[in-house]
Amino acid sequence: MFLFNKPAGYASILCLHFILSGITASCQSGALPLEQNLYHRAKVDPQTVFQHSQISVTHIDTATVLIRIGDFTILTDPVFDKPGNYYHHGFGAISKKTDRPAVEADAIGKVDLVLLSHEQHKDNLDITGRQIASKATLILTTLDGAAELPNARGLKPWQSHQIQLPDNRVLTITATPARHHPAWIPEFVSGPAIGFVLQLDNEEYALYITGDTVYFDGIDQVAARFKIGLALVHVGSAEVFYLTGPAQFTMDAAGYIQAIESLNPALAIPIHNNGWSHFDENNQSLLEKLGLHPQILEKTLIPRRGVVLKFGPGE
Repeated sequence: MFLFNKPAGYASILCLHFILSGITASCQSGALPLEQNLYHRAKVDPQTVFQHSQISVTHIDTATVLIRIGDFTILTDPVFDKPGNYYHHGFGAISKKTDRPAVEADAIGKVDLVLLSHEQHKDNLDITGRQIASKATLILTTLDGAAELPNARGLKPWQSHQIQLPDNRVLTITATPARHHPAWIPEFVSGPAIGFVLQLDNEEYALYITGDTVYFDGIDQVAARFKIGLALVHVGSAEVFYLTGPAQFTMDAAGYIQAIESLNPALAIPIHNNGWSHFDENNQSLLEKLGLHPQILEKTLIPRRGVVLKFGPGE
């Protein structure tokens, strides 16, 4: 395949304490200079993100993100296999896992909720990730995916599921539309996928996870329905060149720019552009293309994998 992937780099959980224009970002131990923990630092309006809640976000690998809201733990699209093996994703699509997760599987601990964009592709749910997901209290995913997993509920786009958190707040998770294929390829080739909006009952702004998708009008529909404070955007311009040429199955830089223009979040973190040989873009190439779009660049935060960022009021 005529593809490249410059991995985002391996980082253990680090300790970082700094202020991003009024939003606290921190991690758990030892301190390193800011530039060693981030690929790119964003400018953020502190009045637009999680004014009453502290939410931690750790990008582990690909689209695997650990999200903690108080004592409630969420894991997205878990992939934890070691690098080096080739995986078949269906319809002849094969790619190699190239990165090690920044946090090992046995360090994750108890998972209350897994948010799974889709079950059918190994870069969203690999062998070890499936084992972790099977032990979670609940998995929210597509209807097709739920049929293949224990403790799973399938959601159609715009269906919601509510969870009462340990502190008695209510978290509403709404499935959002995703199109994990170019317009000219039918959905059955890649299979269905969804994203998620997470809304706390005491917050005006929501956290949006796009899931594996290209930019399309479904993202505009999310923008029309929700005020997005933080967006985790699946990018990477996933391609299987030997099967479909330069067809994109996730957003490239241009799609990311369109999505951020539509969503207008306070802050966006691009993910899903490391760890596999089928990604055609990475953090470096994304930032190069964002250089001509300063209004998007200032909303974009790219942490190194394994760094725990905390958004919201300080402790």
